[in-house]
Amino acid sequence: MSKDRSMNKKIAVLGAGSWGTTLAILAARNGCRTLLWGHNREHMASLAQDRENKRYLPGPVFPENLSVTSDLAEVAGFCNLILVSVPSHAFKDTLLKLKAYLPDGIQIAARCV
Repeated sequence: MSKDRSMNKKIAVLGAGSWGTTLAILAARNGCRTLLWGHNREHMASLAQDRENKRYLPGPVFPENLSVTSDLAEVAGFCNLILVSVPSHAFKDTLLKLKAYLPDGIQIAARCV
């Protein structure tokens, strides 16, 4: 993806474990505005404060263009691509909750972990 195209891309990653955090960091490092979502508000507040996922992926610091949230409405209003990287037992419930907020034209890419 060219740098010009990636800067316009807004990606949300659902799942703030090690794999979701890795995907979010890589998207941000490649110039995409990136939003990492997790269901646990306290954990997401810790990620926002530390600019790192000390629990699941200690070490890599979040790029400036990587934000975090626990609000699915914010996710739906932010992006044009959603990467789903939640545990398989939470997959259906997460997508059903997200559905209420999704506008038309959003692309979803999923990987159960």
